[in-house]
Amino acid sequence: MDRGKNVASKSSGSYREFTKWTAKMDLILLNAMIDEVRKGCRIEGSWTTQGYNNIVIALNEADLSGLKKNNVKNRQKTLKDRWREIHDLFGGLSGFAWNQTTKLFEAENEVWSELIKTKPSAAKWHVNPIRHYDLMEELWSNHRVTGSRVRTTRDINSPSHMSNLIIALYMASSSQKRNRTHKGKSPAEDVVVPPSVLDYLRILQYRCQMGVFEKKFHARPVLPPKVMHTPFFAAPGFEFQNLLNWQGLQPFLVINLPYYEDLIRVFYTNVKITPVGHLAIEICGRMIHIKEMNWMTIAHLQYDGLKLTPGTIPEELNFDRALALSSMIREDVKGENLKNVGSLKMYNRLLHYTWVHILCSRGNNFAQLLNEDIFMLWLIKNNVRINWSHYIMRHIIKCRDNKMPLPYANLITRILQVYGFDLSNEQPIMLGWNHYFGKKSMTKLNIFQSMAYGNLVNLTMHTKKMMKRMN
Repeated sequence: MDRGKNVASKSSGSYREFTKWTAKMDLILLNAMIDEVRKGCRIEGSWTTQGYNNIVIALNEADLSGLKKNNVKNRQKTLKDRWREIHDLFGGLSGFAWNQTTKLFEAENEVWSELIKTKPSAAKWHVNPIRHYDLMEELWSNHRVTGSRVRTTRDINSPSHMSNLIIALYMASSSQKRNRTHKGKSPAEDVVVPPSVLDYLRILQYRCQMGVFEKKFHARPVLPPKVMHTPFFAAPGFEFQNLLNWQGLQPFLVINLPYYEDLIRVFYTNVKITPVGHLAIEICGRMIHIKEMNWMTIAHLQYDGLKLTPGTIPEELNFDRALALSSMIREDVKGENLKNVGSLKMYNRLLHYTWVHILCSRGNNFAQLLNEDIFMLWLIKNNVRINWSHYIMRHIIKCRDNKMPLPYANLITRILQVYGFDLSNEQPIMLGWNHYFGKKSMTKLNIFQSMAYGNLVNLTMHTKKMMKRMN
């Protein structure tokens, strides 16, 4: 705790009116508030008396024994004003992505320059970290209704039947009589939603979660998973997989499980990374924490190696994009302006396919050669050990925060299995041939096999120039 002149010492037993808050104190306060929201102690944007009492108790238990209800009220107003300024500035703006590691909204320099030209006050957020923005967004975004959502074409309108569900929840809760046996507001009673409306109450416990789910995730597409078909790649000629095996990725690449779209969307609604770096998810009324050691049980992934954040390239690695790319492309295209994967050598092409469809799956632009693609392939080809558990967690949060399609569907099924969730009543999507990275994928990549006496003797990749000559 900050012992500045504005804060009384702990021995005095009380805080002065103007408490000097630290980032650690804000973190404790915001987490306490979120816990009370999930318990139903905030009704129509206002805390119940019990909610305030519980927040103060949580602060006191965290060695902040002098803080009172008024301190909580004043700090909440300060934090909410700060969040509102940032939320209204960046909410719905295309080209910006929230980076949980740097605590900054990131964009190309040209995009930032254009924004600062229009709104000079935004310049401070280009360099100043925004601490705990993810927690403030979770706490207040569902109660902030503006017209800003129309500013981006990526915003998905929610289906009307889900909006009706939220309306039905609030109408049902407001029509119920509350127990007035003690002074102050009491939490609303549980609401029973008819199955005909759309029953998500079995997996979403609180009304605030329903609102976030409806607004941000109900219409979000789930990426169909890809699974490496290892029997096919066991034949000689596929040495690229030796690089993946050295990274310890073999068990992860072959997770062959059905997936459950509803549960995946709920997973992303409630997933977060805790201050100590664990992946925390609340689903079906249960909170699970995935610690470093648990990744070995889930996907045989060791929590060691280089920790990377999606979209960032550490300067200390001295990555030379031009030099790295020149080692991956075919001789006949060197010197050209290369923007897609068609210029890659065959084994690099297979490695890139694994990257964009399994390791860091994305919803489109599979043929586009991004800087991050080149960087990650360069690391893998040079046997730089990567902390894949850490990377997967960060990619999950990036997709959650930036309205991207939701990846790792089969991994999420595996997590639910490991933590003992009953999936027998859920509707699975079974994997078919199009979910496998194997022989049929070779045709799409224009890679052809030469066989002799039933054995593979050669692999060739037909380029566009070769295809034209053949025709």
